[in-house]
Amino acid sequence: MKKLTLIISFLFVFGCQNAVSGDKVMEEKKSNTFQGTVQYFAMEGGFYGIVTNKGEKFLPQNLSPEHQQDGAVIEFSGEVQNVMTFQQWGKPFKISKIKLLKPGNKHKNPTH
Repeated sequence: MKKLTLIISFLFVFGCQNAVSGDKVMEEKKSNTFQGTVQYFAMEGGFYGIVTNKGEKFLPQNLSPEHQQDGAVIEFSGEVQNVMTFQQWGKPFKISKIKLLKPGNKHKNPTH
């Protein structure tokens, strides 16, 4: 009985520590601001991705039409989304703030 109580106590303490540290990680991710370049990819029906200055790849879920410019340099913030995508490229990302630093080229595709 003592072993069972000890195991349950250990699991409770360990689980609570992970929940607290997980919240801190999410808070840090939400507050991150990135700079990167918007890129158009013709595969999988065509989509826009963002490659940061550090080489991270983000797949924006809500990139506005005015920012859909191949080669545009932007500053943006938001959070990584835990979803699956057809593109299977980069981390799905929901943009909360975006600023155009340098314009790019509009992609001439009738579907976009």
